[in-house]
Amino acid sequence: MPTDRIRASFTSLARLLEATIAERDCIASLAERYLAALGGGGTLFFAGNGGSAADAQHCAAEYVVRYARNRRALPALALGTDTAFTTAAGNDYGFEHVFARQHDGLGKPGDLLVLHSTRGQSPNLLAAARIATPRPHQPYPATTKPRTKLTRTETSTSQKCAGWCSQATSRSGTPSRRKRP
Repeated sequence: MPTDRIRASFTSLARLLEATIAERDCIASLAERYLAALGGGGTLFFAGNGGSAADAQHCAAEYVVRYARNRRALPALALGTDTAFTTAAGNDYGFEHVFARQHDGLGKPGDLLVLHSTRGQSPNLLAAARIATPRPHQPYPATTKPRTKLTRTETSTSQKCAGWCSQATSRSGTPSRRKRP
């Protein structure tokens, strides 16, 4: 029944809102990291694969163009959107290094690297986290699972807060994970 599916969708959205409210401290912590990076002259870098790449691009666009109101453009970039770079790096170094190589060339102290991932296991995101971690680039995982290889490469604050993305995305009832009638 369509009404049952609608009710289930609204119930899922209500759970998502509850989970998001419960993680407000972690969300505020991430917002503070964004503000510190931008306030210190840093750039927000975003990276992901597949649908997570689309999310990364959308996030970067919101910072550069506008979100809720007109304002100055903020420095943000989604890695992997330059096909010439991505194919050259993939060809010369292997696909697992495309984000790390690009961030290595563009990143500077004070930047924030936000890594979008459904499962937190992608070798190219892990490599990007490793290249950013020893520097003050502050990698941050945005995963659908709180304990993954990606979250274990991060700082303790990131490990503690990475789960809010997990709760938000895994409880939302995304169409790709629902069985079709």
